[in-house]
Parts: sequence; C-alpha cells; structure tokens
Amino acid sequence: MEEEWCPLWAPDGSPEVLDGAWFGIYDADAPLVEIELHESMPPVAIAQGLGQTKFGTARFVWNSAVRLSRCLAGLMLRQASSDPPGTSTAPLLAVELGSGTGVCAAALAVALRSIARPCEVLATDLPQSLPLLVNTAWRNRLEGVLRPAVLDWNGALAAARACSETAFDRHDFDIGASGAEASWPQLASADLIFGADITFSAPLRRLVLELLVRACSAGAVAILAHEDRDDQVDLRSALEVALAGEDIRWAELDELEGGGGG
Repeated sequence: MEEEWCPLWAPDGSPEVLDGAWFGIYDADAPLVEIELHESMPPVAIAQGLGQTKFGTARFVWNSAVRLSRCLAGLMLRQASSDPPGTSTAPLLAVELGSGTGVCAAALAVALRSIARPCEVLATDLPQSLPLLVNTAWRNRLEGVLRPAVLDWNGALAAARACSETAFDRHDFDIGASGAEASWPQLASADLIFGADITFSAPLRRLVLELLVRACSAGAVAILAHEDRDDQVDLRSALEVALAGEDIRWAELDELEGGGGG
C-alpha cells in the first residue's frame, strides 16, 4: 500500500501546522472565520477546531474550499438567472465529500436559499468530524437542509462495484437522521457531488476519482477544487487516466467561468 500523505504533517510525522499559508489554509489563526460568497448572500460563518488535532485536516478552512464555495454560489446564481420566470425545479440533492468544517456544503445551501431553490445537502466526512459539521449547520441556521453524515469512501466504492447494475432514484437519497451513515445509494442518486482538496495524495486521488466516475455515469455532476502542491502529481493527468474510455466530459472551471474555480 502506498504511504499516505497529509498536508499538515511535520517532517517527524506529527500533525502540526508549520506554515498555514504554504499548506493552503485560509486563516490558520482565527477561531471563527466568515467567508463572503456574493453581495446578495450572507457570509458563511465557520468555527475552526484550532488546537484540536483530533480533527486532523478537517479542523481548518482551506483556500481551495473558499474558492469552491464562491464558485458554487456563482453557479447557482447564474442558473437561477437563466431559468424562465415561474420555472418549477425539483429540490437539488447534493453530497460533499470530505466536508471538514462544512464550509462548501454551507455555501451551497446558503446560495440555494437565497434563490428560493429547495435542496438537501449531505455534508459527509469521518465520524470524528461530525461535531464541526453540526456546528456549521447550527451557526448558519441550516438545520434540516445541511445534514451531516458519515461516509466511508472505501465502503461506498465497494458497494458501487457490487451493485453496478442497480439503478437508484431520488427516494434512495434519504439517510434518515443527521449523523447517520451514507453510502453508494446517496452518491448514485445525487444531482451534484463536490469536494475541496480531497485529492492531495495518490491513494485518495484514485479512490475519489473512481467514486466520481461511477457517480457521474449514474447521472451526477461532480465539481472538485484541487490545490497543486510541489511534490504532488498533476490532477489533470490523473483525471485523464480515470476517464479513459468513459463517456464523461471534464473541463476546468477557470475556463468555463472565467475565474473562481479550483
């Protein structure tokens, strides 16, 4: 198994921040940060888990997450402005992978609330990160819309491989109570799947991309924000390998949106 790498590890292997700016942390010193999305929307407020290394990389807001949050807000506004008056739209079903503090999930929910679009956003991560997600939902008054959920990527991928011929629909998205476990049915029935800085190592990259390829084949749209680091393989190359032979198109949001994508 290839050795895992974490962008917060010191040379001796301890999970401590050496240089937050270099690692890509938005503000490594602020207990509470507010992320501006758009002049028509309230900011997203996030309490970071400073000093709580049990949360690992999840305890910070990352630059890539800020860019993805603003990108999602902009995309939702553009979509709303392009819809004819009186357009009836079904609730958007969305899943964030590796939510951490949940800033991107909260940004999407806030943006959709600002345009009166119903939605259900699953903010997923490992069990130890759920307190951060619960706090973000509460702090931004998103209870009932932003729902924290546990998601084991390896388990979800195993389930996807085992039921590759099974079709899922919108009724399969419900996980029940917040904090419950999500799996492949939620990814397979989602409209949108997104994540920020979850492809920082080769093992994670392979896992995430196979999950997303399968979910996109089932009908989802996926958006990733990735921060290039000096010693990491170019994500574009990994995408080309993952998508070889697949009928899935990808593009950089910087090219599509004229900036603001990751």
